[in-house]
Amino acid sequence: MTGPPPDPLVPYLTFGPRHREDVRTEPVTVGGHTGARSVLRGTLDGAEVAVDAVSVKGEGCVYDLLYVAPVDAFEAGRGEFQAFLDSLSLSSRATR
Repeated sequence: MTGPPPDPLVPYLTFGPRHREDVRTEPVTVGGHTGARSVLRGTLDGAEVAVDAVSVKGEGCVYDLLYVAPVDAFEAGRGEFQAFLDSLSLSSRATR
């Protein structure tokens, strides 16, 4: 697949929140494929939210995954989002 690597794609996933504060950006591996993960805070429809955005380049496509929650509930649900990411198997077209 040609096109930009996942790193530049993450900001497009998080265009909604205003007054953004980037907390961290780091590489990530999901289902054996590498990508980027960004965590940020901002306001969405007047409420403070936190976002965990993951973009992974697979075979023939890009997987964009988001976890968005109110700031005060964000950490409580992040484990479930991580478990979901860990459960993914992004197989190649040849094995489908």
